[in-house]
Amino acid sequence: MPRASKNTAKSSFFTKSFTLPNEKRSELIKILGGKGDELGDHKGLLPVSAKATKPGTVDVDFASVIYYVEYWLALLKYGAADIDNAPKAQDYRKEFAAIQKRANELAARLNTGSSYYRVQLDTELVAFKTDTSKIVYALNQLALASNTIVTLYNGQTKVGTDTKTTLRLTVSGLIEIFDKHCQGASRKRIKRGAIVQLSEHEQRESKFVRVALKAANEMRVSKETLADLIRNIKAARPVK
Repeated sequence: MPRASKNTAKSSFFTKSFTLPNEKRSELIKILGGKGDELGDHKGLLPVSAKATKPGTVDVDFASVIYYVEYWLALLKYGAADIDNAPKAQDYRKEFAAIQKRANELAARLNTGSSYYRVQLDTELVAFKTDTSKIVYALNQLALASNTIVTLYNGQTKVGTDTKTTLRLTVSGLIEIFDKHCQGASRKRIKRGAIVQLSEHEQRESKFVRVALKAANEMRVSKETLADLIRNIKAARPVK
């Protein structure tokens, strides 16, 4: 039986904060329709409740907008190792098959070993208010539970996440931010013969996502693949 691979992904984890350079914050604000100087010279993490330093320019809380852009980018940079590596069905099968095998082996060894060993072990186990028979029983229960888990995941393949899950979550979050705060971009597509050109809104949306990902050094896919990802995310959303 192959040895179970070590999976260190955690189901509960913390991410560090991430801040964009001011010039990238400014570029993203301009794509949304702002002037780019609404945050002034503010550096570092932005408070979510902050308002733009020039509230008379546009009716958008750009401090909060950038805060949430940086939130999603931080998830991608520091959370992908745990989210994208969540165990898959085959990982559960390997891990618990190995646990079952070792539990059975240890229970058998305790049951068939020299009685001298067992007496000595029971003497030491008094301090823990247990004995060999209870440990063997627990090992048998562990083996049975492990076998149940192996059986549960037999034939399953769609458990866990793929390597683009965190990217998909981040892109979806960035799209939502753009859709909510973009100003002045036409959503009308232009048709020239058999060719349909993306609307200004769609073009700026794609640029907004690309600029954010590149600024965080997290452009993990090609421009074409990212365009497909954006299209698939939007197609899967319920029609309002």
